[in-house]
Amino acid sequence: MNLLLEAGAKVDEPPYHIYGATALQLAAIKGYLGIARHLTDLGADINARGAEIHGRTALESAAEHGRLEMVQLLLCRGAETTGAWRHQHIRSIAFAKIGENLVVESLLRDYREWTKTKTCGARATC
Repeated sequence: MNLLLEAGAKVDEPPYHIYGATALQLAAIKGYLGIARHLTDLGADINARGAEIHGRTALESAAEHGRLEMVQLLLCRGAETTGAWRHQHIRSIAFAKIGENLVVESLLRDYREWTKTKTCGARATC
């Protein structure tokens, strides 16, 4: 990865529009914590949208694949779950549930308080 970055690869290269993913989204899918830490240290956008078709954010990808430690890392490093990003949070919970990743689903549900309007700040600490 460092070789690619040194050669000019962009940390936040946008995904191809069909099935594409950013480097951070791919790291989230595979559970590569070290790579995810390195990319976020270099400024990768934790909340970057996925591909237009079949895309996922990094948080959604990690939840879908049951990557508990990755979900924790992304939340601690700023994955948004409120306001305009509440859909990312809801989709992440749904992907975890569909994949029967119950611990990840529980973590995401407990991460923030739910109200009737579904708006509240995050509770987790890093």
